[in-house]
Amino acid sequence: MYGRNNIVYAPPLEGGHRIYPLYGGMYPRPRGPVGMLPPMGMSYRRGISGAVPGAVLGVESPYQTPGDKYGWAWGPRDRQPQPAPPSIHAPPPRSVQGPPRDFSPVQRKSNLNTRPSSMFLFGIILKEIVAALHRIYLNPKGNIYPVLNDVIGPSAYDLSGLVRGGQLGTREESVLIQELQYVVENLIYHITEIMPSTGVLGTHKKSAVFELIRSGKRFPDGYFWQVELERLQFSENGRTMNIGDAEAFLLLIGIFISRSMITTIMMKPVDYGLSNQALTEVAERNLRIVASTLLYLVRRVSASKSRDMMPMPTEIAKYLYSDDEMRHVYSRLSRTFNYAEGLLREWGTEYIRRLRQATYSSSRE
Repeated sequence: MYGRNNIVYAPPLEGGHRIYPLYGGMYPRPRGPVGMLPPMGMSYRRGISGAVPGAVLGVESPYQTPGDKYGWAWGPRDRQPQPAPPSIHAPPPRSVQGPPRDFSPVQRKSNLNTRPSSMFLFGIILKEIVAALHRIYLNPKGNIYPVLNDVIGPSAYDLSGLVRGGQLGTREESVLIQELQYVVENLIYHITEIMPSTGVLGTHKKSAVFELIRSGKRFPDGYFWQVELERLQFSENGRTMNIGDAEAFLLLIGIFISRSMITTIMMKPVDYGLSNQALTEVAERNLRIVASTLLYLVRRVSASKSRDMMPMPTEIAKYLYSDDEMRHVYSRLSRTFNYAEGLLREWGTEYIRRLRQATYSSSRE
């Protein structure tokens, strides 16, 4: 209620305090009359100094008591009034600035030289793909690792008897051929099951596989075999050009099988985690036979209708069996090759279609 001379009398409350409205807040005051509201631009500081221009509610000072801190204008009832503290001015705001920047041409050139190249960054993307595939291939609870373990385990057959043909009896040779058929067909079948919608290998525009089959990419030096270079087109600065479906399929097969399986896990099994100890001679020969057979399949499916089968890459030929040494084996695996080639072509076509569709869908969004 307003009394004489605009003096406000607040109704009493329990505890001897009254509630006085102050800019939307409710603050307890002592009994008796209280002053008028402060003019606009002023506010009550929660201290003993009363209304001070520019004061901010909640700001603590060395003159405050616990009562001041929690909202009383003059503290509890039994506190005696004290003179106002000297005016405390807030320090001027400091401008936080970073160190001076040098925009000289020499400095800009130095910054450009320290930036990682696009080839280096794309090399990291390729390593991400290989690492993701190795996690799948070497997963003990997965479908691929048990097949590989059958080749190098203590009870594995010695497949080297198939090399150069005619050295084994008919029945023994049939057993070994069936074992090799089982290994190749199951490896290819489970590899072609890999087509996730998310992650590094996903069929979306931010995946590493999406970047793999795009034109304008600068692959690291030494990534391609010479026989692969002859089937791709490159610009003057070494970037891929005109990556169609056939070229994209070549890139997919090259990283899923040639690099993530043959030249890493099978040719360096201890280094890449297939085994944690040195392999036996039987296991080494078996991996060499399986690697040679898989590479023959890669060379076969990488050939377009207008071109012959890809020749043996000279870069890794010495680590594998030659076509002459494996001719008899390949002739016995004609059904396996037809089955595996059909799986790979169907898988590659669908994989590329989904990646291309991700490009078009992102452009419409």
